[in-house]
Amino acid sequence: MGAPRCLFVCIPLLLGVVCATDAPVQGFGVFPTAITSEELEEYAAILSLTGAQSQGIEGAFQEYQHACSAIGQDDIARFSTDRRAALRDPAKQFDVRVQRKFHRRCLAIRARIAALDNQFLEQLDSQLSEEQRANMQHVRLLRERERYQSMLLPSGEVRHEPAIDLTRLIGTIDLTAADYKALELAVQGYDGALTASIRRYGSAAIERALVYGTPQEQQERRRKTIERGIDVLKVNRTWLATMASVLPPQTA
Repeated sequence: MGAPRCLFVCIPLLLGVVCATDAPVQGFGVFPTAITSEELEEYAAILSLTGAQSQGIEGAFQEYQHACSAIGQDDIARFSTDRRAALRDPAKQFDVRVQRKFHRRCLAIRARIAALDNQFLEQLDSQLSEEQRANMQHVRLLRERERYQSMLLPSGEVRHEPAIDLTRLIGTIDLTAADYKALELAVQGYDGALTASIRRYGSAAIERALVYGTPQEQQERRRKTIERGIDVLKVNRTWLATMASVLPPQTA
């Protein structure tokens, strides 16, 4: 069975996961952005929220954004100030113990942001019907991926563009009900596999951005980060082939 062209055009885009870039940003690029209004609109579409449900979470969303903003203005701002000071201090600049301390601080701040995400998503979940709730796990995994993909790490090797989400691709293909059902069954497990690969990649990239160590250790972290990025690519390529195998040739 021939694979649809609309699937194969995604392969070059997947390579963006491991392209080179250098993008230093505030907070040293290791912190995620809060859920944006655009992302919330995407969640609403996935969950088929009614107008009343959307209005019902407006207050919770504003509180969530304010809480995330407070973390940015306080914890992340102090992290950035302290980190820059350490990098200017010859006694601390190459001290791995100091670097590890900043790494732990980073993970603690990221955990607070994740907790705010989960709190808001629980409030969103409380507005849903049982039928709508069937898609809530997909929304949770989308947000977890975004906590890594919204980073802009100055790693020098890895381009932090969002990995292609093949579940979004499904909606762009003209399918019969039977084809759509077959495709849904084929991609079961994809959400979790993609999220797990991006989680490993993001964790490796954060450590590499904050912990230097010896030249040999730097090289090892560089290698590990690139390998984790390639793993994301492999997950998408594997599931891309799976999707193509269940679609009829006329979808090409």
